[in-house]
Amino acid sequence: QQAKILAEDLKHTTFEVIYASELRRTQQTAAVINAFHSVPVVVDGRLNDNRSGFEGKSSLDHYAALDAAADKWNVRFNGGESIEDVKLRITDFLNDLKESNYSSVLLVTSMIIIQAMYGIIKELSNEEWRQYRVDTGSWRELEL
Repeated sequence: QQAKILAEDLKHTTFEVIYASELRRTQQTAAVINAFHSVPVVVDGRLNDNRSGFEGKSSLDHYAALDAAADKWNVRFNGGESIEDVKLRITDFLNDLKESNYSSVLLVTSMIIIQAMYGIIKELSNEEWRQYRVDTGSWRELEL
């Protein structure tokens, strides 16, 4: 239902390509939105949600562990990736995107990835970009 509402909101928005993470839900959302656009959909693992090391557990457990860590931006839990790892992955994606010939793209991904992109683009501290809120099923316009 959220994807259908989002597709309707974006119906008259122009973009040349849709990038989606490898997660099934993002690809399904991209397909629903793309019904109005018929543009290529590119799946890119760099847009995947963070691998927190707390998969299958409450995100509150992850946030509590981060808050208790001496260096919450570089700590890795249970074989997961750090927040700085996520930022490096997203920076790599954004650099490739800057080099593309696209003038307008749609990215379908998770909140932490959008937060990280926002922080990278706006050159914010980790504390600042983590405060940026994105509602499920919403969209934001960012300029590189």
